[in-house]
Amino acid sequence: MIWFKMRAGNGLLFTKLNIEYMKNIFILLGVAAISFSCENQDIKFEDYKNNAVYFPYQTPLRTLILGDEVIGDNTIDLEHAFSVGVAIGGMFENLSDREVMIELAPELIDSVVSENGDTLEILPSAYYDATFDKITIPKGGFFGKLRVNLNDAFFNDPKTTGLHYVLPLRIIDTDADSILSGLALVPDPDPRVVENWEIPPQNYTLFGIKYINPFHGVYLLRGLRTSSVDTLVYSERFLTDNGMVELSTKTLDESVMSIIGGNKTGGKFSALLSFNESNKTITVSQTDASSVVINGSGKYFTKDDPESESYTDQKHRTIYLDYTYEDGGTTYQVNDSLVFIDTGVIFEEFAFSVLESNK
Repeated sequence: MIWFKMRAGNGLLFTKLNIEYMKNIFILLGVAAISFSCENQDIKFEDYKNNAVYFPYQTPLRTLILGDEVIGDNTIDLEHAFSVGVAIGGMFENLSDREVMIELAPELIDSVVSENGDTLEILPSAYYDATFDKITIPKGGFFGKLRVNLNDAFFNDPKTTGLHYVLPLRIIDTDADSILSGLALVPDPDPRVVENWEIPPQNYTLFGIKYINPFHGVYLLRGLRTSSVDTLVYSERFLTDNGMVELSTKTLDESVMSIIGGNKTGGKFSALLSFNESNKTITVSQTDASSVVINGSGKYFTKDDPESESYTDQKHRTIYLDYTYEDGGTTYQVNDSLVFIDTGVIFEEFAFSVLESNK
């Protein structure tokens, strides 16, 4: 026995601790020491019984971002190109290259109507350079890509600034175990109609494509508007406390400004900004929808120019405008400054319906 003497009140308390209890403590410490001294072993997981290839998204809407201020890498966008990808699942490690055979499937876009009622079309072959026959998923990876190069015809089409053109693609074969082709509820199912399926297929994609020009985005807005009837100052002490204005893409070098004169909004008051990238000047005029006569000019600076403004210790694209507009018989003189915040681009999937006669 091991005896411990402890003070308790005015007397001495003798407590004994069984030696077997001490032995158990030493055994546990020994096991812990052995455990920590052992070399770590890699955990091995078994693959699923079958692997399968598929398109990750059936209705993605890819936006090419042509500006110089983005979150992430838009190198391929600036090269006027994008990638279509396939994936493989059902394994923890891909030990070999996987070939996925694909084809253009124009019938998949037949009678497809977007959420806003626009009949979608297949991207014209004259707009791009690509061969849709095979995508390779490289050894060690789970995703393979095929590059599509766009040409001037794409950017000269006004419909390419929004959802209108789609690349309909289908997986037709692979050297992987299987293709995610879904589980149908009806004979002769339409892959695009979710009600036809218990498990929707992922062997096809309707890949939407659009672009925004280098000036598209949301900007902080400050300015001064004067006239014979009033003066309006819209400028806060701190840049980031100011209101915002949106520039939306019309063409590669034209954007529509949603607010003029600090507080005039709507189609009647929208302004068209035409950018000249060779000398960084801007022409201000009214849009086709505007019933207000607008005339003026401006200049812009990229984030790399010393003249550009900054907030949070970073420089951003800056636009200065000097223009007039007439409203209700009064002429207004406006000086605006715009400082870029963000493109507003997010990952998108589009909703659609198939005309009833084609279901």
